Amino acid sequence: MSSTPSGTLPKKAFAANGIELRWEGEGLNEKGYDKATGKMLVCVNPAWFYRPTDVDNLWGDPTKAKTVLGWTRRRPAMQSLSALWQSTTECWQNVKRQ
Repeated sequence: MSSTPSGTLPKKAFAANGIELRWEGEGLNEKGYDKATGKMLVCVNPAWFYRPTDVDNLWGDPTKAKTVLGWTRRRPAMQSLSALWQSTTECWQNVKRQ
């Protein structure tokens, strides 16, 4: 099993949609900017940054789901992320039209 740094998810989510991020700052001051436009697209919400009940690492092992339930993943995580992004984008575009 491996660990994934927190910036990986937004980096891959934007990359899957043709946007490359440039990161600046650290901790509460960390921000992700669109390399092409310079527009800030990601920032830290201070209310969510320090959550005292969070654990340092969460590990998942799908072995039991596979052996007991016969579960198999249908698509890679990044493909799921891209589909989620597309669905959310379409939803917001529809909201804006109303």
